[in-house]
Amino acid sequence: RKKIVQIEEARFLPKAFQVFTVGQQIANHLVREYDIKDPIVLYNTPPLRKKQWPNQSASAELRSLRRDISVSNEAIVCAYTGNIAVGRGCEDIIEALSSLRKEAVFENSELLHFVMIGRVTDEVREKMLNLAVSFSVMDRVHFLEPVPAQSVVEYISDADISIIPVQARALSYEYAMPNKLFEAALARLPILGTDLTEMGPFIRNNGLGTTFISGNVADLTEKLVMLCCQREKYTGAHRDKFIESFCWESQEKKLLDVFEEIKSKRSLAHS
Repeated sequence: RKKIVQIEEARFLPKAFQVFTVGQQIANHLVREYDIKDPIVLYNTPPLRKKQWPNQSASAELRSLRRDISVSNEAIVCAYTGNIAVGRGCEDIIEALSSLRKEAVFENSELLHFVMIGRVTDEVREKMLNLAVSFSVMDRVHFLEPVPAQSVVEYISDADISIIPVQARALSYEYAMPNKLFEAALARLPILGTDLTEMGPFIRNNGLGTTFISGNVADLTEKLVMLCCQREKYTGAHRDKFIESFCWESQEKKLLDVFEEIKSKRSLAHS
């Protein structure tokens, strides 16, 4: 299947008027592989202005993350969004929870809760819960049904930290700049992510949070404690500038500029 994709990309990408992709590392890879002009990076960011979508569930708008997992405002909540599966890093977070019991940062608050928001099979849920039982953190591990895409930012803003434990099991993961990264940024949450080739420096350089070494539970635990202690550092005025630069209203200008260029070329061709 991978080979077929490569053949089709080599066949069609050089013929495209413009190629778009979701990260600079992927853009660089496509240029190297297929000798095409520079793709335009169009980040998967949510809109700043909330839009009403057809068939939007009214009940989804009434959901509250903290109410859904029955925790107080004093509890520190770490949120993961996306499909929930074995091998996506969630197991490491569950293990890290067991190491946080003795940390001084939690003396005056409830211990950290980890909530996974997304689709999960019964088999994976059972494996995760059994792991939580083995580490004696069952009461602090939660599963929640996904919310509509347009409601994710508002819903997760009720958490304290966003964690993105992407594991680089393939090149597409190593170069990942996932939707959840920008949803967490627009929700104004401090972000803890794996130190991937592009996502890691992006998180650090934009003051969004910090990163940890994938698969290293000790490093994950250390960085999680640090982020809990320094949350305010990553939610200051610089976040407003980031949101203004990276919200969809800013990103879509790149797309519209290409449409205008095509329109102009067609007008000239017919004149």
